[in-house]
Amino acid sequence: MSIHWLTGLSGSGKTTLAKAIAKLNPTVIILDSDDIRISMDFTLKGKLDNAKFLEKLAIVLNKQGFDVIVACIQNAPNEDFIEVYVSTPLSICRERDAKGLYALNDVGKITNFTGGDILYMPPTNPNITIDTSKNNDIKSMFHRTMANPKTA
Repeated sequence: MSIHWLTGLSGSGKTTLAKAIAKLNPTVIILDSDDIRISMDFTLKGKLDNAKFLEKLAIVLNKQGFDVIVACIQNAPNEDFIEVYVSTPLSICRERDAKGLYALNDVGKITNFTGGDILYMPPTNPNITIDTSKNNDIKSMFHRTMANPKTA
């Protein structure tokens, strides 16, 4: 059993990749930071608190025998997790902008937005890097992501 932590900008494809992997492996549980949020505090502290909550929940589920995929803008807080950097370029993420967050940040309607007025710091040494703007082959991404046997 493993914990995969998908990190990248909003619109990079973290959730899409997680859902596609779950379709190929129905025993996977997805923890998406868009769906599971302990606070609407979008300050750095609030974001880190949310990531810490997702980390603890992932560990509990993993100990119960589940493969877990976490989709979160923050980098993996635990070096035992398999960190997957969804490295889609900012320009592509801004084009996708399905939630309209980049546009809202551009006009000042939202702040503390990672990739907008807050710099995104990519992981320094991810286990896997995937650019969803260059690769749409979900099965190959699944095999690359799930092949790493490292467990938490």
